[in-house]
Amino acid sequence: MAKEKKGRKVVLFEVTSKDGKELLDKANTSNAAIFYRVLVAKGEAMQRLAIYEASKSKCESGAAWERLGHQTHDTLARLRKAGFVKRIETREAVAPAKREKKAKVKTNGKQSAAPDVRDSDIPQNEATA
Repeated sequence: MAKEKKGRKVVLFEVTSKDGKELLDKANTSNAAIFYRVLVAKGEAMQRLAIYEASKSKCESGAAWERLGHQTHDTLARLRKAGFVKRIETREAVAPAKREKKAKVKTNGKQSAAPDVRDSDIPQNEATA
């Protein structure tokens, strides 16, 4: 029985129905608030890298955005634990693989994928002859 090939795992984050007024407040500049506002503005599930990229304009400085990049996993985990965000795991669709035909050479009644190489085919020098 052939194994069905699975696609790459994709993890998406989506806003839940829980009210996040304190996170939507513009005065709140915490990492969680920035990510939450990005997700609400998009209105659909996003991958972690897409959330991080979209949050660049929401940070007060480039250094703050870089620090945010080191804390994306923890920030989204805190939002998930608080119930503001849910995590969705899916798999990418995989196209059926095409079979490649390899030329097989017969040697001594056996099938071999590689041609037969004998010592006489290998160049010899005086030391190995």
